[in-house]
Amino acid sequence: MKKFLVVFLLVCLSQATAAAGAQPGGAAAAVQQEAAPAQPPANKPHLIVSAFTVDPQPVEPGVNFTLTVDILNTSKKKVENLLVSIGGISTAGGGQDQTGGAGPTFATRTTGNSRFIGPLEAGATAKASFELAAAPKADPGLYLAQIDLNYINEGRDFTSSQDVGVSVSRSSRFEFQSVSIPAKVIAGKRFPVSFEAVNSAGFTVQGVTLSFVSAGLTIEDGDNIVGALESGDSDTLEAKARAEKPGPVTADLVIKYRDDFNRDKTATRTVEISVSPKPTATVRPDARPQAGGFWQSIGRFFKALFGIG
Repeated sequence: MKKFLVVFLLVCLSQATAAAGAQPGGAAAAVQQEAAPAQPPANKPHLIVSAFTVDPQPVEPGVNFTLTVDILNTSKKKVENLLVSIGGISTAGGGQDQTGGAGPTFATRTTGNSRFIGPLEAGATAKASFELAAAPKADPGLYLAQIDLNYINEGRDFTSSQDVGVSVSRSSRFEFQSVSIPAKVIAGKRFPVSFEAVNSAGFTVQGVTLSFVSAGLTIEDGDNIVGALESGDSDTLEAKARAEKPGPVTADLVIKYRDDFNRDKTATRTVEISVSPKPTATVRPDARPQAGGFWQSIGRFFKALFGIG
């Protein structure tokens, strides 16, 4: 029995030694496999939107326009199958994305929202134009159009996206009505001037001021600060002016206002006024005093009374 136990212990000891000798090699192989270097990343060619134009700019609601982008291959490698697309449309400043083609604010008119360019050499530039239309009720402001680029280089597919800005602004329209200004005036004599400004646009216009301006006239009450003028409403300027010198004089009826981008705008109508010189005083011959004293005046009275020479 003791002999059997001794043999059993010797067998177990020899197996444990063999396992311990094999373990370092296996662990080393596992460590070596984990430390194997990963495949180096691909050298991606960089394509950028080097320039773009919007015609006309700014875009008005309901008006057609053309967006043209220049795509520049900044790398030293040629790319294949370049596809340029308009992705999402969003408002500048964190507005909600409008995905799906050109989105509800802008819609493509003649073709889809993608343009196939094909190959683009290293350092070369390609143009892609999109014919679009702004929605009739598009809100004024600055929109960001996402330009998506898809291309192939050395058998690999690459994509990149960039944004371009499109401004939407409404056109203000004013009418000059009830213009009352004399075509001829006399130097030194004050005369009235008045006109009515009507907001014929379909929206309220801010910062409206009415003015009558002329370098050749002295003007009183020549400004009327209106402020906001709603669609279809009007306001009137009533001023007084005086010309000091004779001759032709030009004057401007001016409507100032602010557009959707808070820029100052003006609508002007120019008028011409003819200034005549002051009339000279004349003395009638029969109004001149006659020579003689009191008694001669009495004599002339009786002569006239009795019809004497």
